[in-house]
Amino acid sequence: MSTLEFTAGQRWVSDAEPDLGLGLVLEAEQRIVKLLFPATGEERAYARQGAPLSRLRLAVGDLTASEAGWELQIEELHDEGGLITYVGTRRDTGAAIRLLETRLAHDLQINQPRDRLLTNQFDSHAWFEMRHASLQHRAELEQSPLRGLLGPRIAAIPHQLYIAHEVAHRHAPRVLLADEVGLGKTIEAGLILHHQWQTERAQRALIIVPPALLSQWVLELLRRFNLNAAIFDEERCAEAESASGDNPFATEQLVLCGLDFLLSHPQRAQQIQELDWDLLVVDEAHHLGWSVAEASPEYQLIEDLAAKIPGLLLLTATPEQLGHASHFAHLRLLDPDRFSDLEHFVAEREHFVEAARDVDALLQAGRNDEVQTLLDRHGTGRVLFRNSRKQITGFAARVLHSYPLSPVPAESDAEDGDGVAADPRVDWLLSWMRSHRNKVLVICARQDTAMALEQYLHFQKGLRCAAFHEGLGLLARDRAAAWFAQDDGARALICSEIGSEGRNFQFAQHLVLFDLPGDPDLLEQRIGRLDRIGQRDTVHIHVPFVQGSGQDLLFQWYHLGLDSFARYCHAGSQLKALFADELQEAMRNPRAASTLIQRSREKRDELNQALENGRDRLLDLSSCQPAIAEPLAEQLRAPSTSLGPYLERICQCYGIELENLDEFSLSLRPDTNYEEGFKDISLDGTGFTSDRDTALAKEDLQFLSWEHPLITEAMDRVLGSHRGNTALGVISTSVVPAGTLLLECLFQIGSVAPKSLQLGRYLPPRMLRLVIDHELRSLAEALPFAALEGQVQTLPLERVKAALVAKKALLEDMLNHAQAQVEQQLAGFKHAALESIEKSVQPELARLRYLKTVNPSVRDAEIQHLEQRLEKLKSAAAKARIDLTAVRVLIAAE
Repeated sequence: MSTLEFTAGQRWVSDAEPDLGLGLVLEAEQRIVKLLFPATGEERAYARQGAPLSRLRLAVGDLTASEAGWELQIEELHDEGGLITYVGTRRDTGAAIRLLETRLAHDLQINQPRDRLLTNQFDSHAWFEMRHASLQHRAELEQSPLRGLLGPRIAAIPHQLYIAHEVAHRHAPRVLLADEVGLGKTIEAGLILHHQWQTERAQRALIIVPPALLSQWVLELLRRFNLNAAIFDEERCAEAESASGDNPFATEQLVLCGLDFLLSHPQRAQQIQELDWDLLVVDEAHHLGWSVAEASPEYQLIEDLAAKIPGLLLLTATPEQLGHASHFAHLRLLDPDRFSDLEHFVAEREHFVEAARDVDALLQAGRNDEVQTLLDRHGTGRVLFRNSRKQITGFAARVLHSYPLSPVPAESDAEDGDGVAADPRVDWLLSWMRSHRNKVLVICARQDTAMALEQYLHFQKGLRCAAFHEGLGLLARDRAAAWFAQDDGARALICSEIGSEGRNFQFAQHLVLFDLPGDPDLLEQRIGRLDRIGQRDTVHIHVPFVQGSGQDLLFQWYHLGLDSFARYCHAGSQLKALFADELQEAMRNPRAASTLIQRSREKRDELNQALENGRDRLLDLSSCQPAIAEPLAEQLRAPSTSLGPYLERICQCYGIELENLDEFSLSLRPDTNYEEGFKDISLDGTGFTSDRDTALAKEDLQFLSWEHPLITEAMDRVLGSHRGNTALGVISTSVVPAGTLLLECLFQIGSVAPKSLQLGRYLPPRMLRLVIDHELRSLAEALPFAALEGQVQTLPLERVKAALVAKKALLEDMLNHAQAQVEQQLAGFKHAALESIEKSVQPELARLRYLKTVNPSVRDAEIQHLEQRLEKLKSAAAKARIDLTAVRVLIAAE
């Protein structure tokens, strides 16, 4: 690749993003060149070598515009110090004038097809057809309601799609994702992030998670969402600083950090604060301690970041698990102005029961519009999403297997590796594994228990087991989990308590709770590693315990008192707080156990009923609306019939060999004509599938969609270059006489606007096709594109070059006539776009303004952003134009 020469002030065009308008070189360093695109207010930095940029150099005779709006007919060019000065006549005044290129109109577009046609530069018909297909499919993608949701490797689960669709369209969304365990909070956050990334609403994001989940987040973002996140620790920061001396976090757009790392390195937290971010994601946010009197260091760190970063996604346990104070603390991070007083918040919740009754009455009467209005106005519906297993179908059944074991005659310390064999639970586990061939996840409360079990079963008894505990590094834990996931890998993964946090093992169906935790919510976290969305088989929960022990009592309390093994116990945290003392007393006095269990069961039913009558109903309705969610899921499940043919075009044009492996999968590898640059294609071949179910079942295949980087990069390449914007050929047709000269023109509606505006939703970048003959007659209907596709024969330029030169004036007339024809349609397109913008944005703006008066969770910033967005959309639509994007000369043969 060649290294381009740059000078500050020069004007360049982005080949990959021509809609940015003209770029202005700000500075050119040894390796990097920085450009400002004033039309959109965006900056880009490129490596000088091989930058996807084209130097703007207008020609004598061209008509151009200044940034002040007047037009100049160019008569001379002067190149001085790397900058071009255009000399000519000003059209409005007739005055002779000089125009330095820095003063050119920022939204100036270069009509390359016309220039190339009139200078006899032509590409193959394959490239012309590739451009036609790219224009068509990009326009369809811009208008799709699934924009931003097509690419992720996920099942089409309605409640996840609803949350992503509802939240991702907001400006700088600030929400609490609090679905019950196993419903996919991480996927919801990834969907929102992916959508914001695709639409450029977010271009820099910071994700903060517990250290145990760092590598899992990296893998999930890459495997499911094609997002490359970089883990930052002290070693990474020091390395970046030594290389550049700059803020290390400025080197990546998507940054992943452990919470403990930022707490133990305050200077790194300060460096993060110094940068501008669009979105902050915090996983396991329920671990952030807060009270009216004091906030934990963890909470203070996130509070400082949340005050500076516009968008915020908090992933937490459910409100029922958190309790009033903890739940309020997280809402306070989202909107401290709205949630400023805990007592007021608690008092407000007292009205939830009455509101839930109103909703039920309206639903029974079929007054769904009024239900939506009530949900909008009430409570925390806009900032909180919490789906429950009760409202989501498709979960596997849970089956409990209990194993009461006789105590050994002499006491053995089950936590001591040397005495592990004496523990009756170990003997039972060894026997179970020898008689069953199933994979099994074993969770223990302590690290030393997990280590001793793995050592005994693996090295002494020869059973393939892997260990997973906090004593291992991230890489070692990932390897252990991967070995467990392999069909011929470890039969058991033996975890300490960290195995119950975040990791998903739904490919297994057997869970051994080697000991029981003292917290009902932690018990559900453990079960949720297997019992979650995506689990297709019955989940078997195995609980060994020594009769008469404290674990025996704990098992009875969970099983008979809380019913925690059979289903999720919503009131687990409250029940633990209510009965903690009685549980301890029963440990000392077994005769108190029956009373404890009976009272716990009664209180559980009472609390569950209270939750059902009140907040549960409101949250169920506002967290997933089936009328919106189900159509989204149906559309996502529908296979694309046009993706395969477009992929074949990519392979033909860019020198890629396509091999079908079976009905649902294929392999791509470079052939001898391969044009380098596609990072998703390896020399040895890369497997792909466009079938969603196959992608979910076979992680070694990449999931191909209209939003996969391979497809979007191919579109960017062809539409960001001149390839295929001119072609020359001959056709055999009875529509026109032999020797007829035809001009096939492809026009596109567009406007220079930031991508984040999503103008394409209202002013689709639709393609207009005209076919003009030498008598200026329109023949597009008589000669449709489909009829020409594959029928045009290559015509060597040498044979007709002289004739084309002679007909240059005629070709210009034909081009001008075609341009005039499409220009007549422009006013109608602008009017339709402005109407669409008004109909879409104005009602939402009016709704938010009204909601602000009755529901303080609507932020002023959200209303102001929508007001500004409305004006920017209208301005961009008013400046719409129709550009010639490709032209093909056709000569009719006999």
